[in-house]
Amino acid sequence: MGRAILVRDASMFMLLYLCFSSLTPGSAVTTPKTTPAPAPAEAVGRGDGGGAVAEGLAGEVPEQWSLLPLHAAADRGAAQVAAALLAAGTAPVDARDSDQRTALHVAAERGAAAVAAVLLAAGADPEARDASWRTPLHLASAQREPRLAALLLAWGADADAQAQAPERRKESPAAPPARVDRPLHFAAAAGRERAVAALLAAGADPRAPDAAGDTPLHLAARRGHERVVATLAAGAAPLEARARGETPLLAAARADRVGAAAALLLAGADPSALAPGGVSAEQLAPSPALRRMLRAARRRWGGGP
Repeated sequence: MGRAILVRDASMFMLLYLCFSSLTPGSAVTTPKTTPAPAPAEAVGRGDGGGAVAEGLAGEVPEQWSLLPLHAAADRGAAQVAAALLAAGTAPVDARDSDQRTALHVAAERGAAAVAAVLLAAGADPEARDASWRTPLHLASAQREPRLAALLLAWGADADAQAQAPERRKESPAAPPARVDRPLHFAAAAGRERAVAALLAAGADPRAPDAAGDTPLHLAARRGHERVVATLAAGAAPLEARARGETPLLAAARADRVGAAAALLLAGADPSALAPGGVSAEQLAPSPALRRMLRAARRRWGGGP
């Protein structure tokens, strides 16, 4: 039997794929007769391959995606639904929503690696920019799914793609400013060690400041991601770079991040570096334990009592 597609409402697509003659044996998932078939909306969410795949989305799909079923499939992590929509030719792979996001942006933000793989194989642009000049790699780099960043990099995503800072977008929406957020900033801030490693291996610059002047190491240190700190330090991130007058160690001390401070000291960060006003890391540290650690490190560096 051929493909059957039902469009029920002018405000949204409700697609029902009954069956496909091209399916190979074992490729479809058949619901046993003893088990009630899933409700259509549940079928979309799970990506069931043998029953209704995209009917009954009312009230569950964001309004801007009501006419963008591929975005809805990406949002649900429904790889088989995305593949069916693309095979039917009903959903342009790089269609944009009101925020200029493609379905690949949505899959990246949702951590849906399987959907991203389907979209990339269908020709999705890994360098597509949303309204904030973010590529899918920016969004993927902050996700828990470890395969996403590596997948996008394998398909040619730019490891140092630049996203526009929100405050600068208002001034110059047509072009990104000189200092911008990159995928490595997203990964470091979110504590995604494997994404950081993948980006560094792909040539991402650990020295680049973001729109606020922070290097990836500042972001990881301030948020207490000690394993990311260690990975960045091993990847030649500058230990003594300054952001708003502070080194990553000073930023870690101010935020009371003991583990991050320890990782920085082990990597060779200078415990005697001073913040603006001549304030030391030891003086910035709120907790006695961190102050003791910094004091001991400073003595080992020969920085006095």
